[in-house]
Amino acid sequence: MKMLSFNYRGLASPDKKLAMRRLFLSEPFDILFLQETLGQGSVVTHLLESWLLGWSFHALDASRHSGGLALGVNNRSIRICNIWEAQVT
Repeated sequence: MKMLSFNYRGLASPDKKLAMRRLFLSEPFDILFLQETLGQGSVVTHLLESWLLGWSFHALDASRHSGGLALGVNNRSIRICNIWEAQVT
C-alpha cells in the first residue's frame, strides 16, 4: 500500500493541477492526503473526484486564507467501511 501526503497550497493554479495529475498518473497511490487545499470541502471533493476517477474523497473547509484538508482513497485497492466525524466546540 502506498500513501502520498502533499502540501498543495491551493487547487486553483493550472500549473499545480497539471503537476498533480502527472504525479498521480506516474505513481499508483492507494491513499492521498492533501493539506492546504484552500477551498470549501464540498467543492474540493467534487473537483478531486472528477480528476481521479475511481477515487473517493472527504474534505474539510479551509479557514479564510489557510487550511483545508482532503483525504482520498483509491476504491480499486481500499474499501472504507465507516467514517467517523468529530466536532470540536
